[in-house]
Amino acid sequence: RRLGHIGLYARRPVRCVPLTATHCRLRLAWSREHALSTPQQWSCVMFSDKSRFSLQSDSRRTFIWRAPGTRYHQENTIERHRYGGAGWLVWGGIILGSKTDLHVQSVTMIGHIYRDVILE
Repeated sequence: RRLGHIGLYARRPVRCVPLTATHCRLRLAWSREHALSTPQQWSCVMFSDKSRFSLQSDSRRTFIWRAPGTRYHQENTIERHRYGGAGWLVWGGIILGSKTDLHVQSVTMIGHIYRDVILE
């Protein structure tokens, strides 16, 4: 209760894949390179993402004390390097004015499967 009075609350930490210094540098370079792109140029770009859902239980009983608005601060995250066990992979993409179908795979989407789904 005392921590609550000073604005700290018990919350689950955000779980994320760690970024290396190289990842950060490349992301910044990419964003600077594309900062002045026109809507016409962006209309030719597709953004895609995938999420893995594990079939094994993850109790996530770890709690941290953090102030409101600090959820994504590095000190409030736990690194996640890989998923364990069986699961489902869900993939989709968007492009200006359109979207792909949502693809659900019961296996890990390795390179050749990923390529084939994109080319469909």
